[in-house]
Amino acid sequence: MLTKHFVTLTNTLTFNLINFNLRIMTILQFIKSKLDQDTPEGDLARDAYKDKSFRALRTDAERKNHLQFNKAGIAHIVESFFEEFNEINSK
Repeated sequence: MLTKHFVTLTNTLTFNLINFNLRIMTILQFIKSKLDQDTPEGDLARDAYKDKSFRALRTDAERKNHLQFNKAGIAHIVESFFEEFNEINSK
C-alpha cells in the first residue's frame, strides 16, 4: 500500500515539475557547468571532478559533505560555490 502511494506521489511531483518547467540542478551537474571557468570555483570544480572518491558518491548531501570536509583550507571558495549553486536552484 505504501509503495502505491509513493508511486502516485512521485508521478504527481514529476508532472508538477514538468508543468512548471522547474529544473533542479544536482551538485555534479553544477560542477560540470563550472569546469571551463577560470575562477577559484572552476578550480574547485575541476579538482572535485578529477577526484575518484568524489565521483563515487551518490547523493548531493554526500558530495557537499565531502567538499566541505576535504576542502576546509579553502572554505571561503566552497561557501561561494554553494551560494551560487543554491541561488540557481532557488529560481
